[in-house]
Order: sequence, then structure tokens, then C-alpha cells
Amino acid sequence: MRKHRPRVVPTSRYHNYVPGETTLRVDRQKWGGMALNLYTLPANLESTVSPGIPDFGVSFIYEGHVKGQCVLNDAKPLTRELGPGSILLYDRCNSLQWTWQSQRPEDSPVRAVSIYLPPELLKKITLETLDKDSKGIELPNNIAIQDNFVSQLALELKNEAEQSTVFGKLFGETAAQLLAIHLLRKHCTIRREAPECRFGLSRSQLENIREYIDTHLDLDISLETLARLCGLSAYHFARMFKVSTGLPPHQYVIKRRLEKAKQLLSDTTLPILHIAMEVGYESHSHFTSIFKKAVGCSPSEFRRRI
Repeated sequence: MRKHRPRVVPTSRYHNYVPGETTLRVDRQKWGGMALNLYTLPANLESTVSPGIPDFGVSFIYEGHVKGQCVLNDAKPLTRELGPGSILLYDRCNSLQWTWQSQRPEDSPVRAVSIYLPPELLKKITLETLDKDSKGIELPNNIAIQDNFVSQLALELKNEAEQSTVFGKLFGETAAQLLAIHLLRKHCTIRREAPECRFGLSRSQLENIREYIDTHLDLDISLETLARLCGLSAYHFARMFKVSTGLPPHQYVIKRRLEKAKQLLSDTTLPILHIAMEVGYESHSHFTSIFKKAVGCSPSEFRRRI
């Protein structure tokens, strides 16, 4: 008797990783590195293999009921009831093998939102927030979990993709950051603490960095830009900078922005919105929120006291 071989799905594009019809696709260049696909999948699916996916994956099923079996990286099969609200998490570079069957003849096809996050985005957030690099970030493979935050965000991204509003690019980029942070907080594991850094920047390097920051406070100062000025990787620069100053780069930039803002509030009559833009904040409300949190009063109250 001829042995059945699972069908292999091509790997050229995200929409080919899933054995179904791609009804809508948002490429990663549009939303800050995050890609999104909407899929319609058959209610009954034969054994299907998808080779490695380069990004972290999150799928949210919003229609259809099936009983499915999933094999991730040739591990022990996972069998779950899947329906609206089911969330699937899978790490990058997995081999995915699916088999599922509808539970009733009248069951509709499965419809899902799949979101793909590049590893570079999670690594960048890890470095900026935890001030450390990691040998690897792992997203534990799982199917049919419940997560209200992911569910709501997936539906909002689906709506935005379908409507394509003027806020789409900003919304997509912001959502990518939020989803990456949420996965790091709630689901991911970060392997290996980096060894302690004992050596800081040289005197000339530190002077150059401080001068660059002070003369570009009105711009978006990225960690990568500062690292390039010293000829270092972003990771090593951040660690050496903290040894030299006692602060991570982004906190130092905020500190200098607030110091300049206080000087302008004290010595000039410039409007607060103008001062906000001078120190790198695009809105009065954002600047006021940051200032009040750090100083204990609003910019206008600070000026009155002076």
C-alpha cells in the first residue's frame, strides 16, 4: 500500500506558509517590519507541512470550528479544539505540520489573521528596555491559547488592513511595537544573561557623543546612530555608555532634553509648544506628560515658579 506523504507548502512568501487562500496581505515594509495575512482555510485539511518561517508568528482564528493536530519541529503532536478566539504562537524557523477536521458538516471554513514579527524588532526592544543583549529570544510554540490583548489587537489590525485608513502606517508600526513588547512580557523567554561590562567609552568618544546629543536634541536620536559615531555595535555601545554615565543612552537623552527644556522655560518667553519641539517632542501633550513625570509639575507651572 502506498504510503501517504504530507504536501509541502512553498516558502517564497508569507502567504505560502499556510495551506489556504490568502484573502488580504500587508507586506512588512508597510508596517514597520510586521507582516499580516488574512487566510481562509478549508474546514477539512489533509496533512500539510510548512518549512521554516523566518519570523515569530501569531495567528488568531476569528471564524470556524475544527479539531486540529499540529506537529511543531517534529515534536510530540498537539491536538486541540480550535475555534473563534483561539491563538497560535510559533517560533521562527519551525517545521509546521497540520491536520484538522471540522466537527459538524455545516461548519464553515476557518478564517484567521496571521501576524509575522521579525526577530530584529524583538531584539531591539530587548536591548533598549532591558539594556542587555540576548543570545536568543524564544517564543514557546503553542496552539489554542487565550490572550485577550492579542485577540483585540489582531482584530484591530484586521480592520485596519481591510479599511486602509490614513492612519494605517502609524497604527501598524505602533501595533508592531505593542505586540512585540507584549510577547516579550507574557510569552517569550530570553536566553543567557550577557556578562557584565566593566569598561566604558574613552574620553574622546564620550565627549563626541555628548556633543552630538546636545546639538541634536530636536531630532530622533537613535541608538544605532550613536553607536556608529563610536564605531561600535548598538549592543556594545549601550553597555559601555551606561558604564561611563550611569544611564542607558535613551534615559540620558531624556535627561538632557529635560535640562534644556528647563533652561528655555527659565531664560526665554518661547511658547511651550516651541520649546517642546526644540527638545524633540512633536506635541505639547507628550512633552508635558514627560516633563511632569520627571520634574513633578507641568512646564507652565515650572515657568510660573521661576
